[in-house]
Amino acid sequence: MSQMELAQEKLCHALRWACVDVYAALADVCHLYPNFEEWYWDKVVPELGVSRSIFVDWMNERITGVVIAKRTCDEQKVCTVWVDKGFRAQGVASSLIGEASRWLGTDYPMITIPQNRLSEFSGILRSGRFAQTQKLASYYRAGETEHVFNGWLSPYESARLLNA
Repeated sequence: MSQMELAQEKLCHALRWACVDVYAALADVCHLYPNFEEWYWDKVVPELGVSRSIFVDWMNERITGVVIAKRTCDEQKVCTVWVDKGFRAQGVASSLIGEASRWLGTDYPMITIPQNRLSEFSGILRSGRFAQTQKLASYYRAGETEHVFNGWLSPYESARLLNA
């Protein structure tokens, strides 16, 4: 095995472990969206560096915040925002969303937030970077309203997500 191949193998191994650590940190939000585990391992991880990126905040070798972003021709979206309870209201989410926005190439990325979590995102929403564009009933979860900011989601996609 060449030095280049060995270095590539080590990098892939390190990336895989980092993805495992990020997934473990996201345990609090997994239940909020249908098929979260499949989405993370089958979409996010394989598309890293192409159309997806993960931004992580660390303190003392502990993950304190995560943002997952998606960048395609049609969509510049912040897909997931999570901050450890002990680090909320300290600018972690704003900083990570800022990093993701630079990667996405827009100051106004799309984001969706369920009704029952709007208050948690009030600081970010007051920043002036997010304008509500849609409210969709039962988009990700039956009976839950999803608030869409800076973009549009297809209401027809929700049936596929709920029935997957």
